[in-house]
Amino acid sequence: NLGYVSSAFELKDQIDQGDMPEPAVIFCPLSSGGSLAGLALGLQLAGLKNIRLIGVRVMPSHVGPFQACTLRTVAKQINRTYAFLRANCRELPEITIRLPEILGDYLGDGYGAPSEAGYQALRLMQEHEGISLDPTYTAKTFAAVLDHCRRHKADGRPVLYWHTYNSVDLSDQARGMEVRDLPRTLQGFFEQ
Repeated sequence: NLGYVSSAFELKDQIDQGDMPEPAVIFCPLSSGGSLAGLALGLQLAGLKNIRLIGVRVMPSHVGPFQACTLRTVAKQINRTYAFLRANCRELPEITIRLPEILGDYLGDGYGAPSEAGYQALRLMQEHEGISLDPTYTAKTFAAVLDHCRRHKADGRPVLYWHTYNSVDLSDQARGMEVRDLPRTLQGFFEQ
């Protein structure tokens, strides 16, 4: 959460330095909620209060009877992160928490299951920008961005897709790893 609070300040610096325009809307994947919660809080603390923040749900809202990926769970993370920051930084301004929006229309068949819209977004991003998306998080989020841009093409306002996918290829390290070198508590997850 704190990393994404900080990233909002980096965004503010880029806007202030003229490196990019202030976006009208930001799209971010939503699963555990940390990225979205930190970004929501960070945008407010950085003074970027006019940006519409949208989390694209990539997992079900509930796991059984438990809320897992809802506005309530994100709000709880925002409030806890803000309370932590206030306790450790007395100069932090008082703010009224503004919650992001959540879209649930791009989940497809569930967490980890690729969607057709996500697959098309993945293919477009790779072909036109050379950026890799993953089918679980970023492709579904970028599908939402594409739909938003198609619907709001005429207004011409800047849209920012927040890419959370780690593109560092760790295949070589994974191939060189021996299960017996892992802590015993983790070895059972990799045994066949």
